[in-house]
Amino acid sequence: MSEKGLIRCQKGHNIDAKSVGFKTGDDYFDAVEGMSNQAVHLIDTTGQSYTVDVDALPSGRSKGDDLTGRLKVQKGAQLRHVVMGESSDKILMASDAGYGFICSIDDLTSKNRAGKSLLTLPENALPLPPQRLNDELSDLIMIITQGGRMLIFEASELPTMVKGKGNQMVSIPASQAASGEDKVAWLRVLPENASVTLHFGKRKLTMSMNELQTFKAKRGRRGTSLPRGAQSIDHIDIETH
Repeated sequence: MSEKGLIRCQKGHNIDAKSVGFKTGDDYFDAVEGMSNQAVHLIDTTGQSYTVDVDALPSGRSKGDDLTGRLKVQKGAQLRHVVMGESSDKILMASDAGYGFICSIDDLTSKNRAGKSLLTLPENALPLPPQRLNDELSDLIMIITQGGRMLIFEASELPTMVKGKGNQMVSIPASQAASGEDKVAWLRVLPENASVTLHFGKRKLTMSMNELQTFKAKRGRRGTSLPRGAQSIDHIDIETH
């Protein structure tokens, strides 16, 4: 999926989605790997979920198609995230206002062109990229806010729902979330014994699971400030050991 919402499907393995060519003024936004017999689920900026067959997507040789016409996407909304997997796979659905819940990929399935209501969004909030869980009992959820705070809590503290707003994951005042003053900037699922590397500019900060314990607390807390200079993150690497 490109920044402008153009979607395509390329067959094969180990494809670098960021290097495939885009239309002038467009660029890479999101990608997912799946099997040819799995459905493709699309999430728009209002939290609505749509389902299409892989065969219905244009090939990777094209620059992609805008599916908002083929689907009944409401005016002003834009397709933003793509999900594939086994119907029983668990994923974390969340908004950048700091609310989220766990559901199965099957809960994203819609037979209607107009999609189905999945994620209820607070004022001015947007969906975050869905995150796949490995093990609900041992996974940790890592959140980094725009204000430079990080909170890690157990995935088992989140509710399992088929749709809705979810529970508060991290404490962000509603007024700050609505104004954009603060919001969730990064959301990741950490497997057991994972280490995390935060990249910011030409520098990076790697933390082992023991070091990450500094940021662990109960769901809904405010989080702990990251070291100065490590708050404007470019990307995150997660390694399992």
